[in-house]
Amino acid sequence: MPSILTSIRQIGRENVEASLPSNSRVEIIFLGLQVFQVLFLWLHDWIPLGRLNDVAAVRSQDTMLRLVVVTFIQSVPFSIGLLFSILHLGRPYPHWLYMWLWISYSLIFVGQFRAWVDTLSPSRGT
Repeated sequence: MPSILTSIRQIGRENVEASLPSNSRVEIIFLGLQVFQVLFLWLHDWIPLGRLNDVAAVRSQDTMLRLVVVTFIQSVPFSIGLLFSILHLGRPYPHWLYMWLWISYSLIFVGQFRAWVDTLSPSRGT
């Protein structure tokens, strides 16, 4: 006889699988957005992107070694999520991956939104 906790976990997994994109085009769009996000993380301190970043300011504040370390620390977790998303393309995501993606991309969205609001605000530089 299965325990209540096992039953709850199974129901949770079924709900997650039921909420995943069933349309392969939607899944490809989500994967493309994830690729864009991961590429942005890897490159935003290295390549000038107009008003979205200031590469010269970043380099004036950090050594090259620290910049490399920070880039790895902030980018590797999202790269892992991308890798497993690609490995599960066309199949239901495991519960842990579904949760990993929701939590990590919610956090990164909040962080980037705050940074972009600060960067694009008219009072910047005054």
